[in-house]
Amino acid sequence: MLSIVILICSIATAPADCRETNALQVVNGGQARTANNCGALAQEALARNALKPAPDREYAKVACLHSKEAR
Repeated sequence: MLSIVILICSIATAPADCRETNALQVVNGGQARTANNCGALAQEALARNALKPAPDREYAKVACLHSKEAR
């Protein structure tokens, strides 16, 4: 089982460096059974939670973590 984590990060942070510890906002996106459906479920979670990064200041990053890795 995978945990979907949605990170809202500053554009000043490189995507490779965006993590739960430095994200502006961290949202639990639920669970996914496979990596293939993680992206689709993450998009659904973004819409359901009305998450919208501020243009020109923020971006969203999705992480699919094995449940034991998720905080």
